[in-house]
Amino acid sequence: MPLSSVSSPSSSSSRVAGQRIIRVDVTSDPNCPFCILGIRQLMLSIEKYNTSQPSRQLVPHVRILPFQLSGELSATPIDRNTYLSQKLGEARHAAVERNLDEKFRTVGLERSKNGEISSSHHAQRLEAYALFNSPPNHLPLGLDILKSYHIDGIHNSHIPTLARLAVKHGLFQTESIAETWLASDALDMEVRRAYVTAHRLGVTGVPFFVFQGKWAASGAMGVDEFVTLLEEIVKREDEPSLSPSPTDTLTSGEVVGKVTAEQCHLKP
Repeated sequence: MPLSSVSSPSSSSSRVAGQRIIRVDVTSDPNCPFCILGIRQLMLSIEKYNTSQPSRQLVPHVRILPFQLSGELSATPIDRNTYLSQKLGEARHAAVERNLDEKFRTVGLERSKNGEISSSHHAQRLEAYALFNSPPNHLPLGLDILKSYHIDGIHNSHIPTLARLAVKHGLFQTESIAETWLASDALDMEVRRAYVTAHRLGVTGVPFFVFQGKWAASGAMGVDEFVTLLEEIVKREDEPSLSPSPTDTLTSGEVVGKVTAEQCHLKP
């Protein structure tokens, strides 16, 4: 079964007891700092929207879908700063680091500045396992994987950490069982096919958001900008004349004015 066909809990209905379910698919690579930033901004924006609209609460159902930014990385970790300096150039890498430190602090996060980087494939296999087998635990696991790398500085192929998170979120009974699963090839092809599907659909940078299966937006655009986007989506759903085609896109320029929505992009 393709990952994109797995439904979120109760996603067949857009409203529950006066609340509106907001379904969000986030194409993401755990190695990308803008992915944890964008998802954090999204969740804070939903809280802010709900505070301002107490009688029209949004209930988020979020799925994290696979994307591969750096196919050259393997499960063997390498120094992150050395890798990024070589990839971006020293001057650009330093500028990106300063920008990220500031952006993370605006959403209450303090990022790790050192550590190692590796392929995120094992982490994304585990996220896929949760999506297939334990949907309520899928997003909490995905958030913990992002935190483990970007806040705690643990690379995404660190099997003991992934096994610990798998047990924490109820995917396996013991870390030993989780490590055995991670050492297998389970869901390997499904996740690799999802990488290909994302590229075929034109996704070249992450995070990439699709709301209600209808509207797309890209990048870590900011909490207030996400609030404006959510308001626009609610407006469009409430006004049939504004219903989109399946390919309609809410760009940052269309919805929230001139906003720099930052992403991690595929290496040219």
